[in-house]
Amino acid sequence: MLLRLVGNMRSNFKNVVISLTDLGKLGEQFKEEGIEVLTLGAQSFFDFPSIFLDLRKLLKQLRPDVVQTWMYHSDFLGGLAARSVGIKNIVWNVRNTKLDGRGFGNYWFRRLCGLLSYIVPRTVLFVSDSAKLAHERNGYCPRKSQVIYNGFDLERFRFDQAARNDVRKSLGLTENEFLICSVGRFVPEKDHPTFIKAVRSLVDSGIDVSALMIGRGVDWDNAEIVDHIRGVEKNFHLLGPQKEVQDFLSCADVFCLHSTTEGFPNVLGEAMAAGLPCITTRAGDAERILNSPEYTVNAGDSEGLAEALRRVRELSGGERKSLGAVNRHRVEGQFSLSGTVAQFEELYRSLKG
Repeated sequence: MLLRLVGNMRSNFKNVVISLTDLGKLGEQFKEEGIEVLTLGAQSFFDFPSIFLDLRKLLKQLRPDVVQTWMYHSDFLGGLAARSVGIKNIVWNVRNTKLDGRGFGNYWFRRLCGLLSYIVPRTVLFVSDSAKLAHERNGYCPRKSQVIYNGFDLERFRFDQAARNDVRKSLGLTENEFLICSVGRFVPEKDHPTFIKAVRSLVDSGIDVSALMIGRGVDWDNAEIVDHIRGVEKNFHLLGPQKEVQDFLSCADVFCLHSTTEGFPNVLGEAMAAGLPCITTRAGDAERILNSPEYTVNAGDSEGLAEALRRVRELSGGERKSLGAVNRHRVEGQFSLSGTVAQFEELYRSLKG
């Protein structure tokens, strides 16, 4: 989202991105967009003191009108460094909903950020209403809170018949075979076992479906996933991470988000923009994004997922197309990239003014 943001801001805004760590693959993409990227080389928590000093020097040289930090560690270090050199226009950005479950030290670090939110930033931006509520309940300053949702590139994410034909051919699928798409790295929060159980229940009941699964760790080398799909392997396509996800969305008949927790799930908005019928769990702001109670189920409810998938499977091709068109229209009206960028620009102008 940061890459999309700075890559689409108007020319009267100049952006310099500072990475606390190294350049990485994402940093290369920033540079390809003509955006200056500076790196500080942090490798662990123990590098914080030296990185803090280096960051202060950079900020003194750059003298920015606004310092926008992105996620907890940069909120903490970037916010304190900016304050220490006299910069007051500091905007924190919080990207997730769940504060617990990632270690004792990380939990208390986020609570410390909550205390500092009263002092350091002028504004705390949240990616979702659920993230805002969760953080305010855990000590973040409510009067500084603001929500700006992620925005989606409606030109990049749209239905593409040629891509559908090509991907289906590569997978050995005909046009009429019903394909469910899942996108997400293999971590507990994404709850792949519940999704697999839902698909397996449809297959076991004689309903002809296939599942396309994309994401880091979602491949045939993952023994845990392979064990879950044992006996129905022919119904699953495990592709691992893919760069051009939009092509795979076009090849599917329905998208399923099966997470137990989310902030603002990008992939759900992308699937909606691609004109897909979508099913989601009540994770983060997913329910609000989709705005379709009939196709929203509780997290961990494999039977509910299976039933929702069955209902979409029974729709005609025309009915599925109409449902997908409703989803795209919602993204166009509520979550366009241009609208999101405009909100960030307006916030920055208001701080500078």
